[in-house]
This record gives sequence, C-alpha cells and structure tokens, in this order.
Amino acid sequence: MRGPGPLAPISAPGLGNVRPVQLRAELKASQTRQAQADQAAQAIQATLHGALTHLGLTPGEDAGEQLIAALEQRYPLSITQVSVTLHGETGLGLCFENNVDGVYGLEHLARHLGKDLRVLGGVLRCIERRSARSEPSFGPGGLQDHADYWWNSDRLAEELYDRFAEEGEGERNARLETMLNQPRTVLKLARRLGLQHAALLSDSFPHALLWRPPDEEATLSALRTRGAAGGPLALAWTRLADALAALIAADDALPGMDDAEVGNISGLPLVTRLYTTGGDGYCPAFDLVSEFTECHWQGGEDNPFYALHLDASRESAARLTTALQNMAHAQAALTKVHGALMDLEKLCAPA
Repeated sequence: MRGPGPLAPISAPGLGNVRPVQLRAELKASQTRQAQADQAAQAIQATLHGALTHLGLTPGEDAGEQLIAALEQRYPLSITQVSVTLHGETGLGLCFENNVDGVYGLEHLARHLGKDLRVLGGVLRCIERRSARSEPSFGPGGLQDHADYWWNSDRLAEELYDRFAEEGEGERNARLETMLNQPRTVLKLARRLGLQHAALLSDSFPHALLWRPPDEEATLSALRTRGAAGGPLALAWTRLADALAALIAADDALPGMDDAEVGNISGLPLVTRLYTTGGDGYCPAFDLVSEFTECHWQGGEDNPFYALHLDASRESAARLTTALQNMAHAQAALTKVHGALMDLEKLCAPA
C-alpha cells in the first residue's frame, strides 16, 4: 500500500499590494505630535525674554529636549530629573522626578532630646510638608501612606492564607478566608507572627516623634530658643532654624498646581532622603523605603512629584521661571537643613 505522495507547494498570497495603513497612520500621528511639541517648545522659549538665548533651539532636533537642557543649565537642580511631553496641541508638560540620596540616622539626637522629642517630630514634619514639591524627604511618620499602600491588609491576608491553608481542607480554608476578611484579625496575626504590616511604623517609633508634632511656628521658636541658650549645640540649632525658615519661604513661593497638573504626579513619591531614629537594629522605615524604591526601579515607570503645564504666554513663562528659581532655592535650603541635622547628630554622639 502506497503512502500519500509529496504535497504540492502552496503559494502564499502576494503582499506587494498590501499597504500598512495602521502603521503609516501611527507614524504620521507621531510625526505630527513631534512637530507640535517642537513648535510649542520654540514658542515657549521665545517668550522667556531671552533668558535662554545662550542655548538656541536647533531646527530638526528635539526642541523639547533642548528646552529642558537650556532650563537645567540656567536653573540647575540637584538630584532632580525633568521630562517634557506635549500638553494639548500647543503646550508642553514638564514633569519633575527626584532621585534617591540615602537614609540618615538621628538616633543620637533623639536620645539627647529625650522628653523633648516632639521638637524633632516638628522638624521632620516641616521637612516632609515643605520638601514635597522640591525634593521629597521623610521621617518615619510621613511614610504612613507608603506603608498603607505597600503593606496593605489585602496583600497581608493573601500571604497569611497561603501560609495556613491546607490542600483538600475546603471547609477549613473557607473559615480561614472569612477570618482573614477582617482587617483587625489580620493585623493581630501579623503582629503575633512578626510580619510587616501597615501599623508597623507606629508600633516601632515613639509616639512623640509621630503624633501631633508642633506646627512650623512652634518648631522654629523651639529651635531658636535652644540656639539662644548657648552650649555646644547652639550654633547647629540656629542653623537648622534658619534653614527651615528658608525652606518654608521657597516652598511658599512655588506655584501651586492646578487639577490637570496634579493628575500628572504620583500620589506616593520616591523618597530622596529618609531620616530615622531606628539606630543600628531593625528599622521598618528603612525596609519600607528600600522595598518601595526597588519595586519602582524594577517597574521603570515615571514617578513625578511636581508638574507644570506651559503655553507660549508671558504669564506661563513667568510661572515657569518662578517655579525653577524657587525649586532651586528650596533644594539649597534642604541641603542646609541636612547639614545642620548631621552636625547635631554628630555632636550628640558619645565620644
């Protein structure tokens, strides 16, 4: 019995007359958006009253990127990246994203303050509030939103279910699932088992550092009083008060964002600097920031903390100039705040 003979070749349909309509449309749309962005950048630069004439825009290149280079040369910002996108048909959107600087311990300063730890709580709350639009920095108390997101009870309940559920025990597993639907039960189990949870920060740090710190006016007054009292820490206390006052002034001068601009920023920014009193032992604030940052780096998505939408009007150009000038002033003030805190920590360390 003979098997089937060789199969006859099947001719493929010719593609010579098939046009990639969608690809051409996408390419044309991309070219149109790029041309609009370049025109917007050219118009905005022309409105900046010659402030950027030392770096002109070159035809045929990415005018938006050139505009950013010109702005960064004119108004240098520390550990901040600026990206540009087309906003509408004739405007640009600038998004500011911070880099990570590090984690800094203040355990010796906290020990020195003792019962007056609320002073340090006021300093950290001022830094958290006033660095949000220039170089987001945090103490343990300011990380609660990050903790609620990263160590959320739903994720923890899944971890607990995977740990205690048993294959083939349907009724038992159903009771376990019902029990883990109660956040208070999940929190109790997490505490008992030593798992990370959203209340770990408040469990680990003194309440005087986290809850109801003094307001900015009271904090500055307390720092100046300590500076006026004399002693080896007096100069550092005064420097810290002056630097915080400069930070507050610069932040007040930054333009506020409208609803559309707020829609371009992240609700949970990267942490440029973390100040903690955790010491050399286990520090949940450090773990939280490390895990959150690592996840961001692996994801590769933008995480802007500040955004501005620009058009070619003089008002928009003035707003941009005001933002860049005062962001630079705020970052300079934050550098001085950091220096004063590190000096205080060093002075309070045992000899």
